[in-house]
Amino acid sequence: MQAGGLLESASMARLEVARRVKDAEATTTTNKVAEIFYYQITKDLKLSEAGGSLILQPFDRIFIRRSPGYEEQITAYIDGEVMFPGEYSISDKDERISDIIKAGRRTHAGGLSQRSQPDQGV
Repeated sequence: MQAGGLLESASMARLEVARRVKDAEATTTTNKVAEIFYYQITKDLKLSEAGGSLILQPFDRIFIRRSPGYEEQITAYIDGEVMFPGEYSISDKDERISDIIKAGRRTHAGGLSQRSQPDQGV
């Protein structure tokens, strides 16, 4: 809560705590360097019952993953020889800039202006 809560993109599916393995009295080496604990978390940052007894220790690392379905709104800025230059929202992953330029879309750049030269390739 002191950090301001979770980002909108945070996954509530799980919180991961990685705890460093340390044994000052060990006489042999081991390949294990961390213990990993998983807990479910709510939007108000409460842990599931399994995490109720969790007490953070020095060097613990906490990871909250990005929700796999989260995507921020994407925009494109169209300038040049179009009727209505400006910023436009992308509504579909398959949408192209040419779709936004063409009339017929709910919000569109109004098509090319009379001065445009669409047949002149770049």
